[in-house]
Amino acid sequence: MLLSKASRKKLAKIISAQQKMNHFSVLSELPMEYKKKFLLGGVQMIMFITT
Repeated sequence: MLLSKASRKKLAKIISAQQKMNHFSVLSELPMEYKKKFLLGGVQMIMFITT
């Protein structure tokens, strides 16, 4: 089955959105201390990248 470029891009967007949602639902199931560590790690990564 061949898809046009436009429909492939739409499909990729939908898939990536679903993956992000899955990621967030997994995060919300984690205990609070893990969430804090994860958020701190994310902030540190952003700081590291931007400096």
